[in-house]
Amino acid sequence: VDRIKPLNPVAFERLAIDFYNELPGLFSLQLQSGGVVAQAYPVGSIAVGLDIMNLDVYKPVYKQLIEEKKSVISGPTQIQSVSGLGISVRYPVFLSANKSRESFWGIGNVL
Repeated sequence: VDRIKPLNPVAFERLAIDFYNELPGLFSLQLQSGGVVAQAYPVGSIAVGLDIMNLDVYKPVYKQLIEEKKSVISGPTQIQSVSGLGISVRYPVFLSANKSRESFWGIGNVL
């Protein structure tokens, strides 16, 4: 998928490990460039390359994230890979060259 633009993988992994050490109960930390999973921790918690933004069930949530530029908390929802329930916190990431022009980069997701 050409929308994937991962961030520095070493920096992402260090940050993710710190989150995991400080916040027990986390299942997955994800960066979704353009709504496509570009990076995830732990590795294997979700398929890299999965285009979540275009899955029908998530389209309204992602539209809300982009339009309102605010985090969205959803759940509890079924997490199929662990046969349990979880809460997802998604936050939109915008990049800007200057304060007047922001462009949507993607989504950060904590599950």
